[in-house]
Amino acid sequence: MEAFFVSPPRVTLAVVLGLALAGCAGVRSTGSLAVSPSEATLKTQQALAFDIQGQPPYTFEVIQGSGLVSSETRQFVAPNTPSTSYLRIRDAEGRESVVVVKTEPKLPSDGACAALTLAIVDSGIDLSHPDLAGRIWKNPKEIPDNGIDDDGNGYVDDVVGWNFAHDNAQPNDDNYHGTHVAGAAAGVASKEGRRPASESECQEAISLLPVKLFDAYGVTTSSDIVASLRYAVDAGAQVINASFGARMTGTKLPAPLAETLAYIESAGVSLVAAAGNYGQDLERFPIFPASATNANILTVAATNDAARLSSFSNYGTAQVDIAAPGEYIESTFPTIVTPGMRDAGRFRARRDSLSGTSVSAPLVSGALSRLWSRHPAFSQSEAREQLLREAQNSPALNGGVANGRLLREETTNIGP
Repeated sequence: MEAFFVSPPRVTLAVVLGLALAGCAGVRSTGSLAVSPSEATLKTQQALAFDIQGQPPYTFEVIQGSGLVSSETRQFVAPNTPSTSYLRIRDAEGRESVVVVKTEPKLPSDGACAALTLAIVDSGIDLSHPDLAGRIWKNPKEIPDNGIDDDGNGYVDDVVGWNFAHDNAQPNDDNYHGTHVAGAAAGVASKEGRRPASESECQEAISLLPVKLFDAYGVTTSSDIVASLRYAVDAGAQVINASFGARMTGTKLPAPLAETLAYIESAGVSLVAAAGNYGQDLERFPIFPASATNANILTVAATNDAARLSSFSNYGTAQVDIAAPGEYIESTFPTIVTPGMRDAGRFRARRDSLSGTSVSAPLVSGALSRLWSRHPAFSQSEAREQLLREAQNSPALNGGVANGRLLREETTNIGP
């Protein structure tokens, strides 16, 4: 079983040349776009990307802030609207594209934010971290340190979660993975070297349930996976973040794992799973739990700053539901150097930057939790569908992610 962080080689990030905002006067820039007349009439109906390479048969101008204009007729082919706008971007190799941004109106909140529990099933959480300490889940049915299983769930004194790696009530992180994941889910992560965005709506309503599955060196067992996931459900989590995975041999899961996923689904709990960092098609190389077919699983791929699939990210339109930023994301780290940090050669406490689908998944689980907190009457499937409905379409992700879905930057709370 692996946690999904990687250290890809640093690359030049894409340069965004301009944002298209409806109703704004813009600067005109010209490029040749390979599209057909039929596609031109559909630009307001579907998301498309147009490579500005070579000598295509049709030419359009991108007017930032206005839309697409035919250079021949000088007529708007696809003007920007409140729900559709056009963005010209350049990737690290200098390739230019016009990206169609589809905007789904955000639902207004149902009222006050409802309390919601988000389980971080990982290597634990630094319970004393100043950015996380006030967000840790508390078991209302358990009396601290009395040596009695007050709530009768089989776990004595599980006041703030459980440590399945060492079978005790201290789910502190002696690695670093879980603490970094927790910060991303809690909305206190940022782009490397930058400050986190301001607090999101309903952020404080989300409690983080530490479920320590991995030991200091990332080791666990299949029986602990089953127990930890079931514990999260029984403790009242509505969302579970699973930034880990294991390669599957064949498509059929062992019965205990399959039954556990069915248990989570039947409880109306959403499981957000990292797609994995092998750079492979999940249809050909499935992993657990990302490749499982349960309807409550959201599988998350990683993208770079150009909104393209990260080179290390697994992919598959039948398996991957959405993508989110996953390169050089700075988040919380244990406040003291842990054995796992020393083993990995990491000595920067409190905050550090990591890459991987392990980072992308908690950005999605955090966004889903905040959305569900705003709309507590939603069922699991309704919350999931609304999150996917509000996602941005990035044509560069088509073929790797279902419908090219990309979690909107403002939803990630990591800032620009």
